[in-house]
Amino acid sequence: MKAPSWLHDVLGEEPSAAEIAAILAFAIPAATVSLALARPQVAPWRVALAWLLLADIAAGCVANFTRSTNDFYAARPRNRWLFIAVHVHLPVFAWLVGTPASSAWCVAAAWCFTIAAASIVNALAGRATQVFVGGLLLSIGLAAIAAMPVTALVRVAAALFLTKVAYSFAVDHFRSVEPRSDGVASLELREHDAAVSIIARAFATDPLFVATCGADHRRRVALASFLIDMTRLSGGALRARSSGGRLVAVSLVDRPASARAGFASDALVLARFAPALLALGVPAAVLLNDYFVRTRRALAADSAYLALLAVDPDAQGRGFGGELIDDAIALGRSSGARAIGLDTENRANVTLYQRYGFSLDRELSLEAMPVFVMSCPLPASPTPAAR
Repeated sequence: MKAPSWLHDVLGEEPSAAEIAAILAFAIPAATVSLALARPQVAPWRVALAWLLLADIAAGCVANFTRSTNDFYAARPRNRWLFIAVHVHLPVFAWLVGTPASSAWCVAAAWCFTIAAASIVNALAGRATQVFVGGLLLSIGLAAIAAMPVTALVRVAAALFLTKVAYSFAVDHFRSVEPRSDGVASLELREHDAAVSIIARAFATDPLFVATCGADHRRRVALASFLIDMTRLSGGALRARSSGGRLVAVSLVDRPASARAGFASDALVLARFAPALLALGVPAAVLLNDYFVRTRRALAADSAYLALLAVDPDAQGRGFGGELIDDAIALGRSSGARAIGLDTENRANVTLYQRYGFSLDRELSLEAMPVFVMSCPLPASPTPAAR
């Protein structure tokens, strides 16, 4: 059944009648019984508001497990972050039921842990590890809540709140990706692992990946995952080519520096680099940073950048890479960029990119590794003559 648009954030777009019945069957008794047993000694209006908040928390515990709600947010990653950010239910509930000031630190700790756990789990969207990490953090949180020196009512609310926000909501419970139609389209969050696999295999012998990862596949996976996340966090475009219903090629296109997000985005990229640093080690991380700085040093603020292009080794030689190059050029032009740049450590690729209008600007040497920096001007599309 179709849900009203104002209920999409709760029920998704097409919940079933059985799902709605299950949500209500859990939420209403849970809130009613909990408050009836606790009998908080506060004004009736506060009890009424507390009931509404607890019912909402309990409803979310079930609703966020449904395919309708899950898929609604899976298709809207920004909404997931907003949903997490606005959840102040627990401290408000604790105040409504008259929790003493001496226990306020427990409530604050439970709320902070829940928001932090939900943020970590949500950041793992598209990874196979998301469910495990979500379950681990949920278990830790529930054990800590059980030991909190607060009333049973607040303990119940905190446990439900943690379950709802950090696990039921933050985890993508239906990660399976529908078969794609052939062609170039945006890379979905759920396709993160598939894209990482393509990059790790395609760049197994790439000089930069060899210099930073050696022959270690796990380190290549860590680097590929970081590059995808860095592009996403900085507002770049993640594109993919499908064939036969599966991904066969991936590209990452950075927006012009003048059009990127500001300090907040840079801070998120820096935070995301921490696990990559642990996986790669300091020398490799220093080399990677030096590579980024030197290849982009002369890039104009109004230039886009084809940061990465990877074609599955089993699908190479079929023109998929060329389609993504054309797509990157089109994206750069549509973003208002005056040019698009790229870099490659393989001399044979220089000729390939020249066929698409790129010219060699500079040749660098980074720890004896040649790096070819190229660019392609993007003149504005001609304006139709006035009639």
